[in-house]
Amino acid sequence: MASERTWPAVSEAFTANGTAAGAVTVGSTDGFKVKARVILFSSTQPRYALEIKAVLSEVTILLGPADRDMALREDVSRFTLADGATILQEKQKRPSISPGDYERAMYEEEPAVALRTTLVDKQGNTFGNSANPFIVGSLAYDEIDITRDVDGDISRAVYKLLSTPVRTLDLLYNAEKSLIKVLKS
Repeated sequence: MASERTWPAVSEAFTANGTAAGAVTVGSTDGFKVKARVILFSSTQPRYALEIKAVLSEVTILLGPADRDMALREDVSRFTLADGATILQEKQKRPSISPGDYERAMYEEEPAVALRTTLVDKQGNTFGNSANPFIVGSLAYDEIDITRDVDGDISRAVYKLLSTPVRTLDLLYNAEKSLIKVLKS
């Protein structure tokens, strides 16, 4: 199976005791995926199969029974740090997503529903677009050099990322000083 069709095996020792609310704290949640089947084990407990319901942070995972209800949680407080509790996500086939669900997941909600590309961190939290709303194509920029004509109107804007030009816009005005055209170069 191709790697894009499977989730890799990943294992982490607990860094805190499991909780009654299904929370597991580990050194890193890298590689753990929502809806993946996992196995908990320790020196005093038999293996216990569950499903990842949420990856809350770089160190916290929420677990529950393998069920479509993502709100269900499982008491994992019997898995403790003192007993060497470990979580194992074995290599497994990714769950299939229906075309309708896939298309719906690509839409970002209000204020305007639109098909967008959104940057996310390792846990799936969005970033970038709200912190830097000035996106040029697929490149963000951190500096704009502006050139003005003799009348003080902006005639050129050079967008730069780390002092390197990424996009240049030339602005053209009519005799009434109304902007009539923007040329990308």
